[in-house]
This record gives sequence, C-alpha cells and structure tokens, in this order.
Amino acid sequence: MEVRTGKIIYSRNLTGMASSSGCEDRQPPKGEAELFDIAKKQIKSQLRKDVASHYILGICAESRADIDAALDLYKLPDKAIGKPHDDIMLSLNRTINASNNKKKLEEQPK
Repeated sequence: MEVRTGKIIYSRNLTGMASSSGCEDRQPPKGEAELFDIAKKQIKSQLRKDVASHYILGICAESRADIDAALDLYKLPDKAIGKPHDDIMLSLNRTINASNNKKKLEEQPK
C-alpha cells in the first residue's frame, strides 16, 4: 500500500489448486464450487504469509492508532527481508517515534 495515495500495490501472483475424484455411487467427487473454495483458501493462506501483507496490516493498524500492533507488524517483514527497505524503515521509525511519544504522554501527571 502506498501510504501517500492509499493505492494498494501488490505484484505477486498467487495460485491455488484443488482436485477431487470419487465414485458416483459411493463417494461422489467434490463439486466445482467446493473445489473453488479450497483453492481460494490456499491463496488466502499464501497471502497472509506474504511479507507485503504484513506491511499492509501494519498500515491498517497504524491508521487506527494501534501503534503497538503496527510496530510488531512492521518488524516482521523487516526481519524477513534481511536488509533495509526504505518504506519499511520509514514506517518503523514513524511508529517507534509515535510509541515513544505515547509513553511520554502516559508518564505525564494528570
């Protein structure tokens, strides 16, 4: 997701595949809709594991002011990539600053 414009940018093709066999009289093969659902579940699982999805989830958490969750979600792709990535580093720095500011506000007497 491009933070400035709100565009979702995703460039990886994900695929899922399902098959079924059986005998009509004993255990019929799964129908087209059921096989399609199985393939969709595979794709959703791949997407959840993808680094980009963590970054997007981090942005979502940050947009709802859940700084701690955003920070955790930004750390996952940062570790997975293994080298600095400009967008992730900016997001990490931004949420670390927000977390520090939040702590300072909570420490102030009321």
